[in-house]
Amino acid sequence: MEVSQTLELAMGLYKNQVPFEMTVYEGDDHSISQNRAKVNKQIVDWINKYTKS
Repeated sequence: MEVSQTLELAMGLYKNQVPFEMTVYEGDDHSISQNRAKVNKQIVDWINKYTKS
């Protein structure tokens, strides 16, 4: 996803008060291969934060 598309998505989420977190890894590829472990941890942390009862 292009950064401009990511920013557009983030603005839509923000305007609709949908919780989100956005991280841009400059210089990484579309698969985020250089930062995969960090991304996986962020995903798990986000899910845990928003699915706790």
